[in-house]
Parts: sequence; structure tokens; C-alpha cells
Amino acid sequence: MTRYAIMTILAVLLAATLHAVWEIDTGAGFAYTDNVFNLSDKDINRFDAGEDYFDWAETTDDFLVNAWLRGRMRAQVGDWRISPMVKGGYDYYASNTDKSTTSLLTGLELDWRKLAVNVYYGYYPDTWLRNYIDVCSATDAIVKFSYDKNMFKLDANYRIFRRDWVYLYGKFEQYYHNEHFTEYDADAVTLGIGWRHSFQTFYFKMFYYFRNYECGDPPPTGAIDADEFSVAGYEADIIEMSFRNKKVEIARNRYIRPFIDFKYEKRGYQTVNAEDKYHAGREDSKYNVTFGTAFYLWPDIELTAEYDHVYRKVSSSVKPDIGTYKDYITNQFSLGISYTFSL
Repeated sequence: MTRYAIMTILAVLLAATLHAVWEIDTGAGFAYTDNVFNLSDKDINRFDAGEDYFDWAETTDDFLVNAWLRGRMRAQVGDWRISPMVKGGYDYYASNTDKSTTSLLTGLELDWRKLAVNVYYGYYPDTWLRNYIDVCSATDAIVKFSYDKNMFKLDANYRIFRRDWVYLYGKFEQYYHNEHFTEYDADAVTLGIGWRHSFQTFYFKMFYYFRNYECGDPPPTGAIDADEFSVAGYEADIIEMSFRNKKVEIARNRYIRPFIDFKYEKRGYQTVNAEDKYHAGREDSKYNVTFGTAFYLWPDIELTAEYDHVYRKVSSSVKPDIGTYKDYITNQFSLGISYTFSL
């Protein structure tokens, strides 16, 4: 039975390949961020004052160049449209070059009448956030806080009315931190539901997500003092709203599409260790707003311009002054270009 199932799947894929259109997308982005490590005002002032603690950072702002290439096969099998894809990306930071990293995303996108289902796997290695003190080190060494991540995602949408779509979303992530911070290794599950409506001149989309970030077991007895062990697990409620203008013609066959995105996340940390003062009793409120415009000035070429603002406010019943160290504001300005062609 298994043999026949495999043969059937291979036959379907072969038939799809023979009637497929191969599509290539490539693009690049150029950005400036004024707070590349998401530092608090206090930490930025310490960096500006030349404190040795921040010798690991070249600058607190930075220029970022992102380049990516995606290949997609579009095929029709009966009523199904099947599109396997693979995408590779590279982020380069001009000053803090150790933050530069690669990424890989693969997926299968399926469309059937009013239903669309997408399955993805992503790999994101060596993501460096910043440096912290390694409490397991006899010398209190200041070392990189970085991780590798596996990402598995499934999303689906269904057109329930002429102008309305419903969405379901699920994502599972595995975080593997470097040898200095293995207590932060975690599995994260994010579940979401959303709705989109097409108005006369724009689209509006709203999502709600619940996220559970669960850290692994504590290290072996004696490996680290229990009072120093950090448990960064949390639960979060997330709201996203997105406004996308429909294309506006500004000249013959030249269009623009303004957009606004808003995201709010309320995060509550779950540790019961009252000595873990940076997580016990802690709540984060994070706001993210993006203003941008897409430009369609030539066939197959898209330009984008964006401004992104992030504000995080942190409070704690255990450490009242935690906001001094954990609050931050980040502003980023970016330009992007992408080009699509078929083979």
C-alpha cells in the first residue's frame, strides 16, 4: 500500500513539473537603525561614556544590507495550484559585522478554489542579540548571547464571502542558544486567528495570537547556583492590525500602495524563582508601528520605503527599576527593491 501511495505522489509531482512555470524573485534592502542592539537609554549613555562593559559593540546604530533569492515552481494539478519554493537570505551589518547572518526558508503553497494552505520550514543560524555576563564563568566574562532557530509554520485562509477571508495560523520554533546560555533554550508555540476585509479602496486585516515560550529544564545540580538560574519562559497575547491601500495609479501604468501596520504584544514571564529578578513578576508591553509605501513603476519591479518604530515598556513587582535596564525605543528607515521573472 505504501509503495502505491509513494508512486502516486511521484506521478502527481512529475505531472505538475511538466506543466510548471518556474519563477525567480530576487531583491535587496537597505536600512538604517538607530538602536541595533535594542539598548535602554541607560545603556546607550553608558556606551557613549566609554564603559568597558560595552566594548563588544562597535556602534549602537548601524546600516543593514539584506539580499535574498527565491525560486518557486507554479503548477496546476486539477483544481489545485501547487507552488513549492525555497528562499535564501543574507543580512549584512556594516559596523557590527558579527551580527551578519544567513537564513533559509523552504515551503509548499497550495491553493484550491477559495482555500489556501501554506507550509514552511525555516532555519536561522547564529542570531546574535547582544552580550551579557556569563554567570557560570568564574571571571564573570561578558560573552555573546546568540542562538540558532528552527521554524515550522502552517497557515491557511478561506474566502467566506466575496470580500471577507478568515485565517488560521500555527508556528513551532526551537531555540538553541550558545554554550554560555543553554538555560534559555526553548520551544515556542504560536497560534493565531485572523480576518481580512476588502473595502472599496483598501484591505484591512486583524489577527490575534497566543504565544507560549517554554524554556528547558534547569541545568544539573551544582552546575549553577539556583538563585542565579534564569527562566525566561513567558506567555504572550499579540494583536496585529494591517491597512493596505489598493493600488493607486499616479501616472500611466505607474502605481503606489501605502500601508500601515500596528502590533501590540503583552508578555508575562512565568518563573516562580523570586531570585531571578530580571524575569520574576515581569510584564512587557511592546508596541510596533510601520508606515510604508510600495511603488510599482516598472513591470516585475517593486520598490518599497518604510519607517518602523518599536517601543518596549517593562514593569516588575520584584524589581521596580527594571525599566531602566529593559525599556527601549528603536527607529528604522529602509528602502527595498525586488525583481520577479519567469523561466
